[in-house]
Amino acid sequence: MSCKGCFIISICLILFSFILFPLSTRADSTPNEGHSSLSVNSSVPADGQTTAIVTVTLRDSSGNPINGHSVVLSDSSNSGVTITIISGTTDGNGHALFSIKSSKAQTDNLDVADTTANIKFYTLGKITFTIAGCYDSPPGSTPQLISAFAKGSNQIVLTWTGAASPVSHYLLSYGFTSGQYIYGNPNVGGQGTTSYTVGSLSPGKKYYFVVKAVNGCTPGNFSNEVSTIAGGSVVNTPTPEQI
Repeated sequence: MSCKGCFIISICLILFSFILFPLSTRADSTPNEGHSSLSVNSSVPADGQTTAIVTVTLRDSSGNPINGHSVVLSDSSNSGVTITIISGTTDGNGHALFSIKSSKAQTDNLDVADTTANIKFYTLGKITFTIAGCYDSPPGSTPQLISAFAKGSNQIVLTWTGAASPVSHYLLSYGFTSGQYIYGNPNVGGQGTTSYTVGSLSPGKKYYFVVKAVNGCTPGNFSNEVSTIAGGSVVNTPTPEQI
C-alpha cells in the first residue's frame, strides 16, 4: 500500500474517532422527570421566618446531570409562600438551589421549570408548612367528596372517602359561592368518619362544600368541591386550588 493510501486511511480513522466518541459520551440536554428530583425538608414551621433549602437536581434520560440550565421553582397553591433563588443555574452535578418559607400552614406541591429546555415538571416535590410549634405529620392522603343529597328542606348529607393515616379529625367548609367558604365545622369526627349532616340551611339555596383531613395541628388539602341545593340534588364541580 502506498504512503498516500496510508495517509488517507489515517485521516479517515481520526475523523471517525472525533465523530463517534462524542456521540457515545455526550449527555442529553433535555431533563427527564423520572431521573430528576427535588429534595427539601418534609415539614417546616409556617412562621414566615423559618426557611428550608430546596435542592433541584436535573438529569437526562440516562441519569447524567445537566449543567448550565436556568431553573425556576414555583408554588402556585400557597399565597403566603416566599421563594428565593440561591443558585438558579444548574452546576456540574445538575443542582440548583432555592430557599422557601411560608406564613400559611398547609401542604404544597412544588413545580420546577427548566427555562433553558422549555420544560416544566409539575409536583416534582412536596413540602408541608406547619403551624409554628406544631410538628404533627400531615394526613396521608386527601379525602374525596362522593355524594351530597338533601334531607328535608334545610339539611344536606355529605359522604366522602376517608383519608389515609394519620388523621385525627375532619374539617368541613361551605358557602354560597364556588371557592368561597364562609361557614364550616372544624371537627366533624375522627379518622373513621366518612359522612356528615349539615343542618340549619336555607331552603332553596345552593351550597358549595369541601372537606379536609387534619392530624393534630397539621391540616391536609381540601377535597374536590360538590354543590347542591337544600332540597335538591348533588352537582360535582372541579377540585379547587389547595387552600
